[in-house]
Amino acid sequence: MKRASGWSAFVLRKRVALLAGVALLSAAAALPLGSLRFQSSLEIWFLEDDPELLVHREFLQRFQRNQVALLGVFADDVFAPEVLARIHRLTWAAAQAPYVARVHSLATAESFLDAEGGFGIAPLMPTAPAHDAQARALRTRALQNPLLRGHYVSADARAAARGARVAGGLRTASTRTQPPTGAAKLRVEAL
Repeated sequence: MKRASGWSAFVLRKRVALLAGVALLSAAAALPLGSLRFQSSLEIWFLEDDPELLVHREFLQRFQRNQVALLGVFADDVFAPEVLARIHRLTWAAAQAPYVARVHSLATAESFLDAEGGFGIAPLMPTAPAHDAQARALRTRALQNPLLRGHYVSADARAAARGARVAGGLRTASTRTQPPTGAAKLRVEAL
């Protein structure tokens, strides 16, 4: 008990010096915080020879960055005119969103065969098909194209993919705003 009383008396007598010491130690411990950086690389979670890491590195070689948001559209038939209209609206809404550099979908895909079957580069779906005959023609062109089948649309036409590549900052030249650290948030209202 005498020992505790002595310790308490010491703390009370030297309280200003002790508080100043704690403040100095806290400030010294906080100095490295200025150089603290967020590590968003997926590589820190894998062993160097992990096969999944090798696939990830191949992805980065091909696409240069891993900031891609993917969205799947599922329906009994993604080539139904109303589903294609929704894909078209959502694609162009996402393309106008902040931080989005490019959107990949059936609505932005290019076809190497034009509508008459000749060779050329033309938009696959410049507008959403207005009726079933246009939708069937689009279905045929998309499913016959190996660059689209399995990438933008499933072989059974029950799923379509949209990908949005996130940019390093806003697309407008008049602002210097940067996206939040980590995954950029993209909110597109259902149209």
